[in-house]
Amino acid sequence: MQQQNPQKAGVARPPKLGARPLCLRLPDGQLERLHQIPGWRERVRELIEDMVTY
Repeated sequence: MQQQNPQKAGVARPPKLGARPLCLRLPDGQLERLHQIPGWRERVRELIEDMVTY
């Protein structure tokens, strides 16, 4: 399997979120406040890369 470009990962073929949805990996209520968390984009990107990789 070739390494995908992180910028394009999930565009053509979104990662299957059924096994580990993002909302289950965040504390309660954190999803609503996501935009207030410093560096949230980087954290979400890492979570998605983990789901694509493993």
